[in-house]
Amino acid sequence: MQAIRDEEGMIVDFRYVFSNKLGERIFGHIAGTNISSYANHLDLFDRYSRIVETGKDSTFEQPLSINGTLRWYDMTLIKLNDGLVVKGLDITERKEAEINLRKSNQLLQSIFDTSLIGMSVLEAIRDDSGRVTDFRIKIVSKELERETKRSDLEGKLYLQEYPGIKKVGIFDMMLRVIESGKPEQMEYLYTYDGFHKWFSCMFVKMDDSLVATNLDITERKIAEEKIKEDDALLRGIAEAAPDMVYVIDIRSMQMVYGNNKLAKLLNRSLNDIKEMGAELFDRIIYADDRAKFDNNIDALRQTTKDDEIKELVYRLVDGYGRLHWIQTRRTVFKRDSDGRPTHIIGISLDITEQVYLQKKNLQLRLERNELEKKQQREIFMATLNAQEEERRRIAENLHNGLGQLLYSVKLNLEQLNPKLENDPAIHFNSLKQAERLLTEAIRESRRISHELMPAILEDFGLQAAIEDICEQFNKTIDFNCQFQGLDRKLDKHIEIAVYRMVQELIINIIKHARATRASILITLNGDIISISIEDNGVGFREVSPKRGIGLGTIQNKVKLLNGTVDIKSTKGNGTKIHIHFPYKKGKS
Repeated sequence: MQAIRDEEGMIVDFRYVFSNKLGERIFGHIAGTNISSYANHLDLFDRYSRIVETGKDSTFEQPLSINGTLRWYDMTLIKLNDGLVVKGLDITERKEAEINLRKSNQLLQSIFDTSLIGMSVLEAIRDDSGRVTDFRIKIVSKELERETKRSDLEGKLYLQEYPGIKKVGIFDMMLRVIESGKPEQMEYLYTYDGFHKWFSCMFVKMDDSLVATNLDITERKIAEEKIKEDDALLRGIAEAAPDMVYVIDIRSMQMVYGNNKLAKLLNRSLNDIKEMGAELFDRIIYADDRAKFDNNIDALRQTTKDDEIKELVYRLVDGYGRLHWIQTRRTVFKRDSDGRPTHIIGISLDITEQVYLQKKNLQLRLERNELEKKQQREIFMATLNAQEEERRRIAENLHNGLGQLLYSVKLNLEQLNPKLENDPAIHFNSLKQAERLLTEAIRESRRISHELMPAILEDFGLQAAIEDICEQFNKTIDFNCQFQGLDRKLDKHIEIAVYRMVQELIINIIKHARATRASILITLNGDIISISIEDNGVGFREVSPKRGIGLGTIQNKVKLLNGTVDIKSTKGNGTKIHIHFPYKKGKS
């Protein structure tokens, strides 16, 4: 039986949790019902409550009306968790025998001899003051002779034959019964006079004698102790487990056991969880997952192997309204006599944090992919804009420089028209002018070609190419170029990248800085390439749209090289740009 308590913790009812086949044959199917449903059971309520609250076992006789017939039972109550185990032994025959004993000793002996319980009649022996000093054995049942392995007990003194009864308290109980007339019973472990067994005894007064019954309950006591030990062991294991452990009666969908981790998650006491029955799952299982939860239970109902394990991941709502992801493994714990599963045991793990971390990681990966796509688009657009800007500049150079020169050559050559007057001086001057213009055109062509792919970079390396740039623009700005660690040739694409970045930064200084001096320092220190450019120009507070295209292209190039760009500038105090990126020959 499981105690049912109110909100104040008071026991208000008991629920039948389990009944063996004999109990069901007598009382019907009572498992899952309350004793308040049975009027003839209510008179035991106070006694049950005392057992649960005090923890003290109790043995007594109780008449019960079964199907209209009054039957006597030897009742034993043992506390188990927040309930109790009830054992009832039908002693109706013994009670009838005790009544009939008053009528006829001959009939009593006959009943004694047919009873499976050790019985005897004990006559009080008193001293001169009337004090009981012992009891003479008057009648002994065949079962008691078998139990004691003695057939000579009749006429012997009980205390004298079995002095151990005084040490275990039986003799004192016999004295109380003979004086008060109230029957008493007890269970005791008898380890004297060649015995080592548990017995259940009862004494009833009859005139100045006692009718004694003794029943060997050793097997039952061993089983009870084993139940207590197993229950304590299982509960200890369940509470020590890092996961939620529970047992479900799948016939009624009542959770009959759960450890404290489950109670903490649901914010309910274990008694409340048991009391809720199937309603518990209606409340806690997330609606979208209820179908697969029920399917998992149905699959367990169909299992024929006890070691078959069913796994499930589902969501439930805790006692605070929060959603949890639960990973559970279940197997059949108990079957009925036909082999059908009745109880399952489950171990569940709260994996909410892992699920959320997986979702977060997925979200971060998606966001990172989107960011990479966005960066690639930005790099593409910046590269495209840079290419368009480069093409525009080259087009302007071709149109305004080389194109104009070639047009002038054309005009001078047109003056050599044979139809014009034949003046050698005119022809000579036109040819000289055309020659001068063609020379200038060739120089302009070389300049443009040099901007597109400087031959000096191919032939003499990065240091010579950058020195050539500085020399070209030294007429406008005093450039101071310095190099450290560039005594070895770098990979071609790295040299081109450094050259273009320096070229772009020098052009930015010329176009925007209005500087008179600038310094360039390029170093290769270990596996790091650094580019530092400073000028004494006007500076800026923020990057302007025109300047932004060039700097944006540089920043994108450095990002592709896994490097960093640091720009420091204030209005009127010049600009400092530092670029760093890793370099390993053949791996950049």
